[in-house]
Amino acid sequence: MGIQYRMEDHLCIISVVGNFAHQEIEDLVSFIATSFDEMNPTGLILNLEQVTSIASSGLGTVKLLYNTALQKQIGFAICQPSTLVSNILKTVSMDQMFPIFQTETEALEHFK
Repeated sequence: MGIQYRMEDHLCIISVVGNFAHQEIEDLVSFIATSFDEMNPTGLILNLEQVTSIASSGLGTVKLLYNTALQKQIGFAICQPSTLVSNILKTVSMDQMFPIFQTETEALEHFK
C-alpha cells in the first residue's frame, strides 16, 4: 500500500496502491502541503488502477485533491478505477464533478 508520484508532460500523476484509507490519505495530505507547489503542474491525474477499495475518508481526499486543483486553476481527472471504485464514485456523483477515464493514456490525452 502507498502513494507514488511522478510528473509527465507537466502533469502530476498520483498513483494509489491498495486500500484508499488512513495511511494513504495522510501521505497525500503531506504531499499536497510540502511538494505539490514545487512541482508546479498544469494538471493532476489520480490513477486508481491499484486501488482495491475506497473508504469515505478516501472520497473526502479525492474531493480535497479536486478542490486543490480548482484553487490552483489546473485540471483534474481520475483514471483506471476498478468497477467497484467507479461505481462508488458514480454513486456519490463525483463523475459529474470531473472526468474519469478508463486508461491513463486517455487522461493524458485529455490534457493536451
